[in-house]
Amino acid sequence: MTSNLVLKEKKIRQKFYPVKYGWLRGSCILLLFLMALQSVGCTMSKPNSGIVPGYTAARNLFHQKKYSKARDEFGRVHTEEPDSLVSPNVKYYSQISERKIEEDSAELDLHFDNTKLSREEKILKEIEDLIPADLREYEQISSHKSSQEEKKETTEEARLITNVFFETDMREALRDISAQAGIPLVADDSVQGLVSLEVQDRPLEETLKIMLSSGGYSYKKMDG
Repeated sequence: MTSNLVLKEKKIRQKFYPVKYGWLRGSCILLLFLMALQSVGCTMSKPNSGIVPGYTAARNLFHQKKYSKARDEFGRVHTEEPDSLVSPNVKYYSQISERKIEEDSAELDLHFDNTKLSREEKILKEIEDLIPADLREYEQISSHKSSQEEKKETTEEARLITNVFFETDMREALRDISAQAGIPLVADDSVQGLVSLEVQDRPLEETLKIMLSSGGYSYKKMDG
């Protein structure tokens, strides 16, 4: 009887303990797996919680043409994660944003200049409209010079002589004055001697009179 009880208990233990220890072992393995999965999940979710949302937000700002905000956001993302996988993209978009800001600034300056010029032209036009028509016509007539008058003024201005001669041959001095005034001066063969003279913005005729009188000579105009 006793032998049968011992044998029965042994069979029960053989059936129970393998199930118990098997369940415990499986629970431990499952627990370790969950801990490892949690660790991996934390590691993988770290970039998503930092650089990816920031990078996505910055890129959305760029596509919305909000380049200043996009540049600042790209800069913040790069500062926080300089060695991330999307770091090259961050640098690229940051540079493009900076370039777009400069282009927009140049276009704004050009638009401002054009607007300012148009406004100034409009003001001048309004001022001109305030001037009576007869007065505007008089100003146009008085300010207009004939070609002969302009030629005369130009010729007289060109005939102002500025030169310095020190013991210079008189014939050579006359050639210099002729070249400066653009008028041919013909000297007689009898004209000789040295001349020392300094003139500044003197009329041609006055210069010739001073120069020639020092040697006892005179000049006369020849038409044609």
